[in-house]
Amino acid sequence: MNEIVIRQSAAQTKLASNVHRNAAIKAIRLSSSELRSDLSSQRIRSPLTVSYKIDSKSIAPAEDELRFQVECSMTASEGKAEDATPQIVVRSSFLVDYHLREGAQLEEAEISAFAQGNAIFNVWPYFREYLQSTLQRMGLPPMAAPFLRVISEPTQGELNAKSKSSKSESKPKPVRRPARRI
Repeated sequence: MNEIVIRQSAAQTKLASNVHRNAAIKAIRLSSSELRSDLSSQRIRSPLTVSYKIDSKSIAPAEDELRFQVECSMTASEGKAEDATPQIVVRSSFLVDYHLREGAQLEEAEISAFAQGNAIFNVWPYFREYLQSTLQRMGLPPMAAPFLRVISEPTQGELNAKSKSSKSESKPKPVRRPARRI
C-alpha cells in the first residue's frame, strides 16, 4: 500500500485530542524550500528509490494561537543503493497557525503530541501538491506523494495491562441454575 504512517500511542492520541478540540486552522503557508535535481525526465534510466522525512515542532505558542513548523522532504536516487547520493531533493518547511478557543488550557505534552500527529497530518496535503507541481516545473515526471495516516497504538505498558485484565476476566464464572423439581 502506498502510504506513510505516523504511529502514536493511545496516550499521545488522547493528549493531542485536547488540542484538536480547542483549535482551528488559521493558516498554512510555505516558509522555505530547497530544490535540487541532477536528472531530467529523459535521463532517468532505472526506477527511482524514493524516501520521505517529516518532522514538526512547536514555535513560540501564544495565548490565543499555536504555531508549528512542519518540515517535509523527498529524496530520490536511481537504483536501490541506499548509500547513493540523492539525484532529486525537494525539502520544504511549512508554518501552520491554529487559533485557540477562548479559555483553552493546554499543557506542553498535549502541544507536543499534536505537533507530531495532527499538525503533520494537516500540512501533508500541501506538501503533496507542492511536490507534484514542483517536480513538473523542474522537468521531471510528477510524483504523487503517498497518503499519510495517523495510527493510535497501545504502548507496551498498555498492552501488558490489557493482557493482565483480560486474563482475570477470562476465568470461567460459575453458572447458577435453578434447582430442578422432580
